[in-house]
Amino acid sequence: MAAGHVPTQALSDISRVVRRCDVIDGSTKSRFDLHLDELSNAIVTCERLIKTPVPLVYTRHAGRFLALWVLLLPFALAGELDSNFLMVPISTLVAVFFFGIEELGIQIEEPFSIMPLDDVVLGIDQRLCQMLDHDVSLADQPIGPDASPLAAQADGAARGGGAEGPGGGLF
Repeated sequence: MAAGHVPTQALSDISRVVRRCDVIDGSTKSRFDLHLDELSNAIVTCERLIKTPVPLVYTRHAGRFLALWVLLLPFALAGELDSNFLMVPISTLVAVFFFGIEELGIQIEEPFSIMPLDDVVLGIDQRLCQMLDHDVSLADQPIGPDASPLAAQADGAARGGGAEGPGGGLF
């Protein structure tokens, strides 16, 4: 089943795998479902954040007000500093700090555009593929405290098994 919404499909697949697993008892499955519900709520919250637009007028108004304030700052400092030569570096330093704060505010308004989510997703994909390869290589071996996952993983690597699936990744 191809999903139009990948996070929902991933949660559905995880839930289906856990329900079908005979090794996990009922209470652990219900706790797992609670964690999946929390993950689903986090996905909804993130999607709500990314889809909530910040009015362009707000950003423009703040930038124009700050520019006007910085332009008038030397006139305010002229009386305090008695037209001292320190007025230019002080005004420049204050302007750099305030424009930096404004730029941070603009970036915080849309956090997903500055976060390295592609790298995070790629790392998760690689770890999941390794786990799937490891799970397939241990399919005939017993599960428990005596099992050695590192030895099985080393055997799989020695046989030429890679960390990626046939398509090069999960998605």
